[in-house]
Amino acid sequence: AVVLFPVRRIQRATGTVVLLTAAGEEPPSFGEITIVAAGERMTSPLGNAGEFYFENLPEGRHEASVTHEGRSCAFILTVPQSAEAAITLGTLRCTVSQPR
Repeated sequence: AVVLFPVRRIQRATGTVVLLTAAGEEPPSFGEITIVAAGERMTSPLGNAGEFYFENLPEGRHEASVTHEGRSCAFILTVPQSAEAAITLGTLRCTVSQPR
């Protein structure tokens, strides 16, 4: 007997987000980042220093937004082409909107 299992390659993408505010830079500790890629919304909680983790983000430029304590920011996240199992996207910065 032969059993076939579908196999899908997983590629991790990690990085950190920093908010740019009137007071300077600050991490959005325990906020949330949302990315729209290939028509799909993907969300990741943020760590204490603004760390995020996604799997299988397609390469290219994607709309991203961060929410933290009633504030938000939007930016374009660029995912490079890579055959590696893990991609580090570095520190991403965005300017926050004032609370409503």
